[in-house]
Amino acid sequence: MVAKHKLLREKKVSASLNLALDEHDSYTEMAETAGYDNQLKVLPSLPFIIFLFGSALYLPKFIHGGLVSPNIDDGGIFRQVFFGLSYLLAAFSLWRNMRLVVPLVMQQWLNLVLLLVVLGSALWSVAPGKVLINFGHLSGAFLVALTMGFNFCHSPLRFFRILALLELIILGVSIFLALVLPAYGQILIGDTMRWSGIGTHPNQLGISGAIGIWAALALFKESVAPRDKKLALSVFIAGWVVIIGANSITSLFVAITLLGWFLYIGTTSNRKSAVLRVMIGIFGLLILMLVIHVVAPDILGLHTIFGAAGRSENLSGRTELWVIARQAIEVHPIFGWSFDSLISLESKFGIAYGQFHNGYLDLLVRGGALALGVVVVIIVRGIFSGYRNWSTFQAVAVPGLGMCVFAILHNITEASLVRPTHPLWVMLLAVIIALNACDKRLKNHNPS
Repeated sequence: MVAKHKLLREKKVSASLNLALDEHDSYTEMAETAGYDNQLKVLPSLPFIIFLFGSALYLPKFIHGGLVSPNIDDGGIFRQVFFGLSYLLAAFSLWRNMRLVVPLVMQQWLNLVLLLVVLGSALWSVAPGKVLINFGHLSGAFLVALTMGFNFCHSPLRFFRILALLELIILGVSIFLALVLPAYGQILIGDTMRWSGIGTHPNQLGISGAIGIWAALALFKESVAPRDKKLALSVFIAGWVVIIGANSITSLFVAITLLGWFLYIGTTSNRKSAVLRVMIGIFGLLILMLVIHVVAPDILGLHTIFGAAGRSENLSGRTELWVIARQAIEVHPIFGWSFDSLISLESKFGIAYGQFHNGYLDLLVRGGALALGVVVVIIVRGIFSGYRNWSTFQAVAVPGLGMCVFAILHNITEASLVRPTHPLWVMLLAVIIALNACDKRLKNHNPS
């Protein structure tokens, strides 16, 4: 009997000890998490808030009564203030947290190579000063992307909540201007009035709408809080409204693809299942196009497709630009014409274009096969990181890979790759930095 009581007493002591150990482990885990949150607070979101707001806003048109100057550089001083402030804040934040930042920068060594390629192009440019300006903007954008990527990787819910709030302000003000003050919020292109919102061009507003839809879908997927759901729904609706009002076909196509990505691909936590769904989606689309081609071949003609969308068969002149781009590429295929905003191309061909409405051709013209190759490797690395972390860090992988799809599709008819101050380039860099950072987190969780 005494032995039995002794045994019961030992079991109680053992159970108490195990409970104490469990509580200690839980406390340690919470302490580590709290420590991580404290580290996150010193990488503020203000740099990318200022950058994205500055990229969307064209202040001079409000000063000049809704008129947009043919030379957008007239608003350069205002843009320099926005972008310069975001670069300085990002640099200061990163400098204060070198212990966290150095491993992140070392992971992004290919981005440093890309910046060297940009800087080196000053050697064969007719406007080396312009190359240095663009190099400064691209370097600053990389700093902003580092802060965005770090916050996205370690606190995705907080990241999307802030981004959704920012987009709600941008899109809400743009809708107000377009409907109530059309002199400021609309612009005549051809014979059609299209929404431009707080910016200069409807396609720019379309990008903001698509980014808003991306943030809304991610926030709705990750958060269970009712207020986050309401915020996501508001941004989601506003995004569609401005895309339709801006009549931006590229952004509309991207937004539809993002909707399919989150509702079809992003609902599985198994990465092999996700790949299978992607393949089924592509295969299904090809089958559908084949059936349409057999039953009604005229429907797939460029004239019918773009005519229904209110566009010309040459994609509003884009195909003509692509011919010129290919001619320029043939002259300098390896190193390109330099990153001087195509000033070198103007001096040779006697033409001046801001972009070639295709990110891949545009980058080939400016940086040649060398720059395009580096960018392709950067994107592919990010995609593979997202695949590896699909199940472990799904809150980062699903929206991160969705943004990669966004940028890849958008650059078919628009150009954002390695373009200074372009919001889509910064967003793409940020998600790739976050996806790559998840690899390090995965190694820390599984040291073996």
